[in-house]
Amino acid sequence: MKKIFLMLIAFGGLTLSFQSCETSQEQKKKEIIEEMKDNDADIKRKKDGDEEKIKMETDEKEVKIKEEDGEIKIKEEMN
Repeated sequence: MKKIFLMLIAFGGLTLSFQSCETSQEQKKKEIIEEMKDNDADIKRKKDGDEEKIKMETDEKEVKIKEEDGEIKIKEEMN
């Protein structure tokens, strides 16, 4: 019984940590988009079903954001 209780606590902790990671990725995405808008970036959006791609470019920086099945990938390159 003690093992089951400890496993439930560990599972709950892992669930919370994954949820907070998702929230931080979504927050980071919003911050980058706002930053690039403030720098007058050329922004291109492409949406295909569940998949969304955002490409933002300035003279100094290029950012690509890909969101697929709830997973967010961010790629930043300095020019």
